Amino acid sequence: MLKKGGRVGINEMFKDRGMPPEIAGKILEAERLIGEITELPFIIHTPDEWGIVS
Repeated sequence: MLKKGGRVGINEMFKDRGMPPEIAGKILEAERLIGEITELPFIIHTPDEWGIVS
């Protein structure tokens, strides 16, 4: 149960392995902006960070 005025955030995206640096940089900036706008921690994890085995 959330406190009154509480928020829940769900993230089902992941960063692809071996992304070009320019794409990784854009994703990092998007994470920062989304976190700033929502005032919530926002990190897009890699499959390894999620524990996904492929």
